[in-house]
Amino acid sequence: METMTKKIRKITLAMLAVLLLGIPSLFAQSANSGYITAAAIAETRKPVMRTVPKISAEEKKAAAIKNKAYQLYTKAYAQAAAGHWEEAIALYEKSIDLNKSYVPAWYEMAQCESNAGDYKHAVKHFTKALKMKPEATFIYNLRGSALNLGGKYRKAVKDFDAFLAANPKSDTGYTNRATAKANMEKYDEALADYKTALSLNPQNRFADFGTANMLSRLGRYSEAYPIYRSLTQAYPKESRYFFNEGMACYETQNFNLAVNSFTKVISLDKSNSEALYMRGRSYYESGNFNAACRDFTQAGQAGHKDAVKLKEEYCNRNSGRNF
Repeated sequence: METMTKKIRKITLAMLAVLLLGIPSLFAQSANSGYITAAAIAETRKPVMRTVPKISAEEKKAAAIKNKAYQLYTKAYAQAAAGHWEEAIALYEKSIDLNKSYVPAWYEMAQCESNAGDYKHAVKHFTKALKMKPEATFIYNLRGSALNLGGKYRKAVKDFDAFLAANPKSDTGYTNRATAKANMEKYDEALADYKTALSLNPQNRFADFGTANMLSRLGRYSEAYPIYRSLTQAYPKESRYFFNEGMACYETQNFNLAVNSFTKVISLDKSNSEALYMRGRSYYESGNFNAACRDFTQAGQAGHKDAVKLKEEYCNRNSGRNF
């Protein structure tokens, strides 16, 4: 009889033989057994050979042209950002000559044309961009502004209507439409649009200024004055805010306040003959006739015709209260 030790030794050797000899057979089993075959593993280690599509000479040329067009576009954009409208327009034109399908080049060139005062071409090129990309509704707002600046107020309002239909929460859209309506002397409608713009964005100072201006146009100077006052305090370098504040004071017969406002305008813009003229009238109404004559004289020398007339009528013929 074999000893226990020999039996254990035989069993151990048999197990090792099964394990060692069985490893290849495990990998060699079919896919139905659930094992990954050695052939499959080897297949995964082979490099994948991909077919690179050939690019024709025409395709290479087209790609090079588009790349050149985009380089010109980026240069044009940089010139526009610097406020060099004419230089930007020339570069946009060159870019478009190479790639007429790039919509941003069309509407950005149009905006430069509008900024340069060429509203006719601006409208034409905004229209081209809209035809190419009608879903770009913001272009209606841009074209509307160009139409408004070019004196086409009714067409401008139609564009702003189209923009607001797609963007009803745009305070800028309401501000722009209000400006066009004000140019049409529809002051009540303009006032309503400015107020809507402020309800959407209380920080919209252009709508604030427009609101005060419409109130003034409607003869509501006492309502306009506190708005002008808040603007002059917030923006002390904006001479137009001080001028309109002075006009509101003058119309409400607060002549001393009007003098202060017009004096501020003159300190910011010494060439403003209208401010000199209005300060002269404010001095006159408050009884400071000598100061009034000085302002009429200076305004007249700057080319203000009404100031010349008042100087002739009041300053040259008489002196004192009755000049």
